[in-house]
Amino acid sequence: MRDFVFYLVPRDGYGLSARKFFDRFYPNHVKREADSLEALMAYLAAQVDSGVTHIREVVIVAHGNPLGLLSPIVGGVTATSLREFKYITAFALALLQNDLRAGKFDAFKRQRQKAVSRLQNDSWITIRACNFGRSREAMYALYSFFGGRANVYAPMIYQLFGDPPIMFGMRLENRLRVHEHLVKQHFFPKDVHTPDRKDAVVRAMVDPGRFSEPFPIASRSLDDTQPDQSTAYEQIIDQLNAGIIGAALTRALVDHDFVLTAHPRVTVVSKNTEWRITDAYRHEDTTFEIQYTVYERIEISGANRQKATLYGAAQLTGKVSGKASLPMQLFLSSEENAMLAGKELTLAAYSEAPDGGGSNRTRFDAVLQVLRQNAFADAGGTVDIKAELKDSKGIELSAQAVLRQISASGPAGAERIVWSIVDGPQRFRILLEHPLTGDGFRAHTITVYDDYADQAQRLREGYLRLAYLGSDPDAPGTELAAYFDRFTIEELVSVLEYLRAPFKPGHGYYLHQVQQALCRRKGFRTWLQQHSPLDPNSVLPNDPYTDLSLSEQDDYRELSYVFDFNQVWAEVKSSNPTTWPLQTDLFDEEDLAEKLQISDEAINNRTELPEFDPDSPGADVEALRAIERIGFEKFFEADKAVIERLPESSPSLSCAEFAAVVAKWQEVKDLEPEGMQDALEREKLPNGKSYFSVLKDLKTYVKAWFKIVDIKIPGIDWVGMSKKDLAKLVLKKVPFFARMASLQAILEVEFVFTIPFAMWMDFVEAQQHMRDVWFTVGRITVIRQWLRRLIDQTYLHENDFPSQIVIDVTTPVGTDVYYLSRYKWEQFEEGNVPNNFIPAPDRFKDGFDGQAQLMDQLGDAILRFADESIGDLLRESDLDACKIEVLRKAGVLDVRQIRALIIREFARQLLDKLPTI
Repeated sequence: MRDFVFYLVPRDGYGLSARKFFDRFYPNHVKREADSLEALMAYLAAQVDSGVTHIREVVIVAHGNPLGLLSPIVGGVTATSLREFKYITAFALALLQNDLRAGKFDAFKRQRQKAVSRLQNDSWITIRACNFGRSREAMYALYSFFGGRANVYAPMIYQLFGDPPIMFGMRLENRLRVHEHLVKQHFFPKDVHTPDRKDAVVRAMVDPGRFSEPFPIASRSLDDTQPDQSTAYEQIIDQLNAGIIGAALTRALVDHDFVLTAHPRVTVVSKNTEWRITDAYRHEDTTFEIQYTVYERIEISGANRQKATLYGAAQLTGKVSGKASLPMQLFLSSEENAMLAGKELTLAAYSEAPDGGGSNRTRFDAVLQVLRQNAFADAGGTVDIKAELKDSKGIELSAQAVLRQISASGPAGAERIVWSIVDGPQRFRILLEHPLTGDGFRAHTITVYDDYADQAQRLREGYLRLAYLGSDPDAPGTELAAYFDRFTIEELVSVLEYLRAPFKPGHGYYLHQVQQALCRRKGFRTWLQQHSPLDPNSVLPNDPYTDLSLSEQDDYRELSYVFDFNQVWAEVKSSNPTTWPLQTDLFDEEDLAEKLQISDEAINNRTELPEFDPDSPGADVEALRAIERIGFEKFFEADKAVIERLPESSPSLSCAEFAAVVAKWQEVKDLEPEGMQDALEREKLPNGKSYFSVLKDLKTYVKAWFKIVDIKIPGIDWVGMSKKDLAKLVLKKVPFFARMASLQAILEVEFVFTIPFAMWMDFVEAQQHMRDVWFTVGRITVIRQWLRRLIDQTYLHENDFPSQIVIDVTTPVGTDVYYLSRYKWEQFEEGNVPNNFIPAPDRFKDGFDGQAQLMDQLGDAILRFADESIGDLLRESDLDACKIEVLRKAGVLDVRQIRALIIREFARQLLDKLPTI
């Protein structure tokens, strides 16, 4: 039995990060490069010839979209030859089937049949590509191609591979957080490791940070034949243990071109064997934080004699790419993928779907015409890009802003044009793009994205966004799903009963996986109607077959990422099994074109697909490292000789001691930076630690807060996190939607957050009278208008947000009655042409008025959430309530300065989750 991973993507960006991930976490899978589906099958056939009798999992890493995989089916595809096979789509696979039956590609046919013969009912194919799972036709075609016995899985959203640095402000802030991450993805169990063992395990798994080439500082023979040398060696160690840097160590650093400033700080990582020296490094009028690791190594010298040597290595801590990193995977929605790319606003868009043009096309043409003139607005006022940015995103461009086209490529009708906006420090790009819709139709968009002064800044901003974007899966891949999808409904129910008799810690994860498998199973809804005491057509069913109990939920959340497999992954064999009486090979036996209703005309004409652009997000640290090492090459020379360790724990700082530090800091805060640092360095705690060191060691959210509210302490304001980033990180770490109880009671429409609006409308229309539909539309109108006005308030009171939210959406906008005017205004603010026709105005008004009365309660809940989240985040920074109060009284922490940002971000997220009207 053997498992395989095939890379059908280049070794850069997404492809390079994917290779790192599978090399690290799938060590037993055979890895292979392949330039086509034909090459993949050729290799599997060779494996069969070498004796492989069972192919279990085949992982295919590729770029993808809702139509197919952006890799060739056969070799030899060029601009003029076999272009119909340049992508793996349902249509192209139907063409291939037709050609194989006609006697073409004979070698490919034999190799495929040989490989498929070793795929069994317990085999599965995992597609690691963006959005491919959204095409049932392409999924079925690939399922058929692999013979119809192995199941096929593919994501319905964006798949990201990356290796973001492990440091404050990033997704994984330290190695213990890395351990928690790996536990919640079930790479290993939680309770088998002590804290020290957790750290050791993680250190063995991460990619180490980048350092200077280690250099010797001092050495001594262990047989003590050179007592003077041994005395000097031990003196350096004693000084480091005491937090002192002596003359010998200083000279050794100078000898290797490292000059200490007046105030380096020593941290004992492991007494007598490892220390960390933190200092500043000046380069081209900029100061960077530098960290020296000094450690002891026992070596064998000549004549088999042992000696101990102290080595040093230097690392720039402010350089993101110098940090240790961990290969990881994430799944992103379309909205999150756009945020990762820095999307700010879509100015215009239309699709080539039957109902995608009309006024959208007119608007698109108008915006494009303005941009072709390198202008922000047209003479008639139909298009005003500056006004739209200000109204929609709060981005205000000055009269000095410059718009110009910087590139254009592609054929007529599918041009890709880039414009830049430069307005002082503000930079944006406007892109003319041609993506696919979820239904596979070509779309045309004009979108504003954030832009940056250089590529390094662009990459760093991407890593910051990854701190709060995307979903971590609760399993490495599709292994458990592929196992459970082989069970019948009755067998899955038996597994549920077994896991609950009795329930044990750790079973919550498996119960969730079994319930997900039940929901995937075709016929389950019918079975549920017959066996569940509750109505299976309920939008939010609550029964033992689809829901965890409260204790089971707690167990699942503690040991797993909360992850809905069925919202991310599509599969074929369980949810959409073939009706063809399979004998041996589905691709040989069933006509794929007929099954997928592809016309003979299309097959005969061999219609080729348009060009597709790869859109797979990646976050490979090597790209940033190539930029950041320029001018700092000596700090990037080695990556394995030095492994960062956690410092030994020191006694906790008392509240009184912390208050003394903050008081002194406030006393000297108006001095020049060097004077402030000197004054704080001179003051010592009873344990010998300087006041400056206390402030310097605040390496979590407090430092980001200092940065955001413009509090300066020399040498610690290196945290590159914006207000917007911190607010989003709060919501990621303390998600509002995990506290849904109060929100459900207030809004009473939770289902609209989890079901697409069109599907929800279909459900409502099928189950209720149309008048009740308009009752709910009235309620949603209130919520959306209220949230928009809340966002307005966060801008008006960004630094002094009030302790009570007062918003009245029952006041009219314009001359219409209040509820109708709000309905029209909401459509206008959404960017649609207002429609004042309401079939059931009385029911709409009832829903509107009833919901309006509940919104004060929502305001109170949001304020509580914002304040609690700030407190939770500060407590996670190792600041207890007493220390937080010390900072508050000193005027350093004012929740009003961050409260508005968190509320604004929450309101935006809630707006995105609500259906539009």
